[in-house]
Amino acid sequence: MKNFGYWGVSLLLFIAIFAPFLSPFDPNAIDLKNQYLWPSLNHLMGTDANGSDVFSQILYGARISLIVALSVVSMTTLIGLLVGSLAGLGGKSIDFLVMRVVDVVYAFPGFLLALALVAALGPSLKNLILAMTLTGWAGVCRLVRGEVQNIKDNEYVHAAQALGAGVWRKLVVHIWPNLIGILVVQASFAMAGAIMVESGLSFLGLGAGGEMPSWGKLLSDGKNDLLEAPYISFFPGLLIVFCVVSFNSLGEALRLKIVKGKVT
Repeated sequence: MKNFGYWGVSLLLFIAIFAPFLSPFDPNAIDLKNQYLWPSLNHLMGTDANGSDVFSQILYGARISLIVALSVVSMTTLIGLLVGSLAGLGGKSIDFLVMRVVDVVYAFPGFLLALALVAALGPSLKNLILAMTLTGWAGVCRLVRGEVQNIKDNEYVHAAQALGAGVWRKLVVHIWPNLIGILVVQASFAMAGAIMVESGLSFLGLGAGGEMPSWGKLLSDGKNDLLEAPYISFFPGLLIVFCVVSFNSLGEALRLKIVKGKVT
């Protein structure tokens, strides 16, 4: 189990990158003669109500989940890093203003706020990423602000300031390098959360939209056929669990590695 996170995430990335080569069928192909075929050698995870191959849809669904998660985590980390650094170094007034904005964002449940934003903007890949970013940056901001306030009191930061280092130099040279480890760990855990949110919104019909297959959409499509074809919902649900466990395990492994490095 020690390296489960590394192997799990590597497998997911491999599936997402090489989905067109691994997929035996077109995920959007309709073949009504082959409706509700149970898993077999020809259709490894069966077919759905349209006769589409579930295995192919799951392979392409990994792309949607990882694209959304990577985009959201990258943008929330960047926004949180900049705004959190501003709050940590900007003085009491700026810190108070930024943290009140963070408190407003935290006042709403993240999933419900993202749900409302996507519903207002319309389901699309761009709107999905935008809504999840607007609701996810506050946690990174709070984390960065606390770390910056701790690091800025170190002697080497005061020495750099005494030598004439400006705010940006202090951040880029002396503070941000010390945040890389904790941000990587945070990003790994955030990936799992982003995949859960994306799957939930797709399940409710507010995902990437169009004909793009996603795990949440597959869950939604199979909910009415649980007695006749439970595999339609079972396999994407299993992949979502595997994905979340993999990223959480990777984050925990990285956290322990960082802690061990600090101790030694």
